[in-house]
Amino acid sequence: MGQVVQISCNTSFLAANPAVALTENQQLRFTWTDNTGLGNAAATDQAILIAYCPETNDLIWTGNGGLRGDGEGLLDAGLLMRVIGGRGYTLHTWMSFRSRDGERVADGVYIIGENA
Repeated sequence: MGQVVQISCNTSFLAANPAVALTENQQLRFTWTDNTGLGNAAATDQAILIAYCPETNDLIWTGNGGLRGDGEGLLDAGLLMRVIGGRGYTLHTWMSFRSRDGERVADGVYIIGENA
């Protein structure tokens, strides 16, 4: 049975319809639906983007992954892809949001993506 990893705790402004894809230039492009105004979700909430490869125990993340109102953000995966690229390893991804002042952080959302 897998482990449950909680990266944050606050359901009041979760990411809506999150998705992730690897771009041609080795970026993980996270997308979401702007749900500004639902609960306390604000267009200025900052995305937290995370990717983890269990086979190599490599993790990358950013706390500055774009604004909720932008509907997308990028995570530079160049180094990680040089390590795992083409091997068929699973890349696990999550995202969350934090308020502009850092006082609120939404629960992390696990995103089903592609194998690398």
